[in-house]
Amino acid sequence: MKNILEHFAYEIGNERVSEMLSNALRKRHPYRVFKDKINELGISQLYYDYRSQAYLDKAEEWCRENSVAYRRK
Repeated sequence: MKNILEHFAYEIGNERVSEMLSNALRKRHPYRVFKDKINELGISQLYYDYRSQAYLDKAEEWCRENSVAYRRK
């Protein structure tokens, strides 16, 4: 999960926002601080869409590596 948060922070496309999210991940309660920050910035839906796609990509990668048939919707 933290890997997805880090990638999102890096790939957001705005240096200022990227820095704020990266700093949030270095705090004592990184998940809570990160969630508060994306809500504050108004980008929570952008993150949740990104996270959903990351989970799908990871599942597809696992299926390919393990020769499991799958299909995209």
